[in-house]
Amino acid sequence: MSDKPSPLSRRQAPGFIAVSAGGCVFLPGIALAQQASPYAGLALFDSGAGVCAITPEATEGPFYFDPKLQRADITEGKAGIALNVRLQVVDAACRPLAGARVDIWHCDAQGHY
Repeated sequence: MSDKPSPLSRRQAPGFIAVSAGGCVFLPGIALAQQASPYAGLALFDSGAGVCAITPEATEGPFYFDPKLQRADITEGKAGIALNVRLQVVDAACRPLAGARVDIWHCDAQGHY
């Protein structure tokens, strides 16, 4: 062991670690905030109809489509916490798109899909 005193005491170390970790979490947020949004020119709010949030279009799959699975209750009789979802699919100008289909993926309490 060295007789040289440590620049950091045992009591100061937890605070130093917390501040260092907090800075590491905070700095990436600054970098992300400075990036231009790809949706900068799109209408994100329609004052007449409320909030209109634009999310990227995604087509993943192909997925098997079974018309019997078109339903409002997706609980399959399993226990869990009720979640009511109300969606409206809109275009880039926040106009409703007729006939759009939304697939909701969910898991049960054990994490099984």
